Amino acid sequence: MKNIKITLITFLMVIMISCSPSNPDSSQIKSDLVDQSFYTTYGNIRLNEKNIKKLDIISNDLDKDNRLYHVNSQVLVDQGFLDVSLDLNVEYTYIPNEGWHLNRVDLESRDIGINHNKSLEENEIKEDLRGRQLTFDVWKGNWVLDDISSFEIISQTYEEDIYNRFIVDIESSVGYEKYSATLELLYKYNFSEEKWQINKTNIVNLSKILVKDINVEDLKKGLEKEIIELSFDNEVESLTDSNAWKIDDLSEVQEINIISSSIESELYTNNLNCGLKLKKNNIIVEGNVDILANYEDGEWQIDTIQASDLFKYSIIVEANISKEDHLASLVDKNFKYKSSFWNNSWTIKSEEIISMELKESYYSEFGMRKNYLVWLKLKDEEKSIEGNAILIYDLNKDDKVWAFDSIIRQEDFSEIK
Repeated sequence: MKNIKITLITFLMVIMISCSPSNPDSSQIKSDLVDQSFYTTYGNIRLNEKNIKKLDIISNDLDKDNRLYHVNSQVLVDQGFLDVSLDLNVEYTYIPNEGWHLNRVDLESRDIGINHNKSLEENEIKEDLRGRQLTFDVWKGNWVLDDISSFEIISQTYEEDIYNRFIVDIESSVGYEKYSATLELLYKYNFSEEKWQINKTNIVNLSKILVKDINVEDLKKGLEKEIIELSFDNEVESLTDSNAWKIDDLSEVQEINIISSSIESELYTNNLNCGLKLKKNNIIVEGNVDILANYEDGEWQIDTIQASDLFKYSIIVEANISKEDHLASLVDKNFKYKSSFWNNSWTIKSEEIISMELKESYYSEFGMRKNYLVWLKLKDEEKSIEGNAILIYDLNKDDKVWAFDSIIRQEDFSEIK
């Protein structure tokens, strides 16, 4: 009786499985695989409703005794630029009154098949390169790809399924220069983001030329500490000892404008003729200069600067000293009228000034000093002297008032007893 009972139960189970809903087909398996993730050699791949392109059932097996259904399948997954082929072992469990339920899914091998759908377009590569900084050794500098003016793909090859190698020709303007280069780009596929990403860049060859003239702002910066030898169209003996104007501070450059400009692209030089207006202390000078500028390591340097014609100058605070002021300034001043060691000085009294005639005047020390060349005759009870002397006046920086400084001889005075 017991054997009959067991046999009956087994018979009923077989009947139940035989009468159960049909085994899961590819449509149901695809639906059940949504949101499943698989870690492969190339990273994690997650399935969703859109990226499962196709599912093929390779083999299946129904285990009636254990109410299990095994499926060996191959799933084609859209990964954007790639199709990935996954070999999946799927197991279902039958639950009475509920039907088949997914029990587990196993990836047969982490080594997956890859089929390339499409390659990168030129615009996509250009966008990847935009803003990228490339380091090159020839000029020991960096090249930032901002303005890509020309781009061409020379070759493209896939390597090891997930690498994509491009050889491209590119031109890009950077500041004053234009770079022309052949680049080798190695892309690697990012499965989690479903896109190609640049893994490595290599500059195969590179050339660059100067394509833009220096602008006024950079030209002005380059003038600091430069020295200009000046000649003037009106009378002036010297601004300094040698008529050399050193631009100690850029505030001295009142105006600069480029009259003409030409560049030597290969030599990285810029020849310019410029109008220049300078101010220092109490003087303003204006004229034209020829400038040779060199572009090196991303900066302009002034190579040479020289006046191309005579300069004009103007004094800001003029020294208008009258003859009466000169005479008053000389009173009680000690005057060394000759170079001999003894009896060489005269302390001037007003009544001893017999005659004084102004011969010429000129500014020096960047307009902070004015020199008056006079013919002077002095006489006391013992003797008289005469000769050329220079009366020197200096401008006070604070109150801008001219004041007498000293009197010096131009040469030894004649002495008459």
